[in-house]
Amino acid sequence: MDIAVIGAGFVGTTSGVCFAEAGHNVTIIEKDDRKVERLQNGHLPFHEPGLADMLQRAVSSDRLHFLSAALPKCDVVFLCVGTPSSPDGSADLTALIEAARWLGRTVKDSSKLPIAAIKSTVPPGTWRKVVSAISEAGGHPLDDVEQIVVSNPEFLAEGNAVRDFLYPDRVVIGGSSENAVATVRSLYEPFCRTGKPIFETSNDTAELSKYAANAMLATRISFMNAIAAICSETGADVDDVRTIMGSDHRIGRHFLFPGIGFGGSCFGKDVKALLHFAIGKNIEAARLLDEVLYTNDNAWLDFRNEIGLKMVAGGTIAVWGLSFKPNTDDTRDSPSLKIIDSLRRQGFEQIRVHDPVAK
Repeated sequence: MDIAVIGAGFVGTTSGVCFAEAGHNVTIIEKDDRKVERLQNGHLPFHEPGLADMLQRAVSSDRLHFLSAALPKCDVVFLCVGTPSSPDGSADLTALIEAARWLGRTVKDSSKLPIAAIKSTVPPGTWRKVVSAISEAGGHPLDDVEQIVVSNPEFLAEGNAVRDFLYPDRVVIGGSSENAVATVRSLYEPFCRTGKPIFETSNDTAELSKYAANAMLATRISFMNAIAAICSETGADVDDVRTIMGSDHRIGRHFLFPGIGFGGSCFGKDVKALLHFAIGKNIEAARLLDEVLYTNDNAWLDFRNEIGLKMVAGGTIAVWGLSFKPNTDDTRDSPSLKIIDSLRRQGFEQIRVHDPVAK
């Protein structure tokens, strides 16, 4: 199948490379000419285990190409642009709407519009804005555009993205057109031969499923850090508490490790966006998410304060780990960087740092 991907960031590049690895003809479209040149030469601009070799293999086999300003003939185009946090915590959809308008203007004939699959993480209802943007920009009938827009959220964890894509826990496809959903489903069926589910649902449900998953994982992390704080005050062993909790099949062991809180470009951003969306709808129960963020902020503050009490200003501190998690060079919102900055402001100037990947 001929596939186009708009956006050569982490999600877009990973998706495009993996689809090419599966035998599809893929073109990744990116406005940054320098990034396009590097990728076309087989150079990955970020660290992701296993992806660089796949990129070089896909480019050399002529199944993967990169462009900066043109849309080739394709059956499906995946929208994989960033949706960062706005100052108020909401998701900034500027790049997504711009990509949708570009798609609408580029394809003149409504009958030749490719299926537009939204992979960007977006609040429920965003698909309607994408439909309107494509329709208005290109003069395409609104009903026709609604039939080609599907929501296909990504569930890729940095450091394990290749495996997550090729061997997914689940695939979610939301849309109102049986044909559009079936076409996207056919792309993923080879990856789900071991019985992993492919959920066909509405656009709104598909969009919310991504936020719900990230919010739950973030909640588990903050919950365990709250338990760790209680353990510190009572003398209880937090590792034993975690193990005992995790043995309950209703709870499980995943994401129950206490630490200095979550970082990265997803959890904080997505929890804030979901909270902003819920407050806008006057959903009071969703204020639980505000406590998740508060607990996460205090996790690294408590750790910093504990270090500060034990160290004498003028001493040397070694920090192992700069990225927000192992096997990635992504330092966005990394708790370790917050701690380093805070310690320096407290007078600890001799800080030696190292990270095996984010050097």
